[in-house]
Amino acid sequence: MNKKIITLIGAAALLASSTHANPHVDSTLRDGIVGAILGGIIGNNTGSGDGDTGALIGAVAGVTNGIMNRRGHYGHSRGIHYGHGHHIPVRPVYTTVYEQVWVQPIYNYDAYGNPFVVRAGYYKTITRRVRVR
Repeated sequence: MNKKIITLIGAAALLASSTHANPHVDSTLRDGIVGAILGGIIGNNTGSGDGDTGALIGAVAGVTNGIMNRRGHYGHSRGIHYGHGHHIPVRPVYTTVYEQVWVQPIYNYDAYGNPFVVRAGYYKTITRRVRVR
């Protein structure tokens, strides 16, 4: 039984190290293999000793992580480059900026030339969306 496990771990490590041939599948396949290995080991050593279910859960989690990293949803702060000039930009990030602006009072004049206030001056809050990244 131990020879079988060691052989499987060695084969999975060989597959994980040789996935650099295709940059599109690189992180997805590697993360899936590593997830399956870790899930199988943890599943075999805990609970009812069911390593198959742990390997399946680890593989699905690893492949999902690889796909999400490839699409740039998390894990990368900049765009991702594939091959020759293909660039997947990361979604822009916006923040809301609040500014206080003074609005001048409006005066009117009576028949004798005396000014009176029609609308007093006040501070107005202006909100803007500013692109951060």
